[in-house]
Amino acid sequence: MDLAFNVAQVAVGGVIGAAATQLATWVRERRRNREVYRAPQRDAIAALMVAHNEMKIAASAIGDALVTELSHEDTSRILDALVRGLMETDRAFAVCRLVVAEPETREKLASAQAEFDKLALTLNHPLAGQMIANGGEPYRRFIRKILSTADLLEAERIELISIAEKRLGAVAPLSSGIRHKFNTRRRRKIADNVGED
Repeated sequence: MDLAFNVAQVAVGGVIGAAATQLATWVRERRRNREVYRAPQRDAIAALMVAHNEMKIAASAIGDALVTELSHEDTSRILDALVRGLMETDRAFAVCRLVVAEPETREKLASAQAEFDKLALTLNHPLAGQMIANGGEPYRRFIRKILSTADLLEAERIELISIAEKRLGAVAPLSSGIRHKFNTRRRRKIADNVGED
C-alpha cells in the first residue's frame, strides 16, 4: 500500500510537472508567434514613415519657394524631389497594404492612403506644369493646395503611428510587468517621503 501511494504520488507529480512545462512552452511560443506576426508590419510602417518624411522635406521646400521667388529650374528641381518622394511613399503604401493585417492599423492606413491619394491627384493635375511655368497667383494656389493636403496627410500619419505603436508594439518580457509595478510603488514611496520633508 505504501508503495502504491508513492507510485501514485510520483505519477501525479509527473503529470503536474509535464502540464506546467507544456503551459510554459505554450506561453513562450505564443509570445514568439505574436512577435513574428508583428515585426513585418512594423517594418512596413517604418518604411512608409521614412518615405513620407522625404516627401515632407520636399513639401517644406515648396513652402519656402512660395515665400521666396525661385527660378523655374529651382522650382522644377524641388517639384521633382516631391514627385520622387510621392512615388516612394506610394510604393511604401503598397507594401503596407500587402503586409499590415492588424484591423485597427489597417483601417487607419486606409484613411492615410485616402489623404495621400488626394495629394497625388493634386500633383498630377493636368494643368500643374502650366501653373508652375506661368507662376503668379495660379502657381501660389497650386502650392497652397499641395501644402494643405500634405498637412492633412501628416495628421493621418501621426494617428497611424499612434495606433501602430499600441497595436503592433514589441512584445515585452513577462517580467517587465512585475518590474513596472515594483518601480511604480518605489517611485510613489520616494515621492511620499519627499513630500513629508
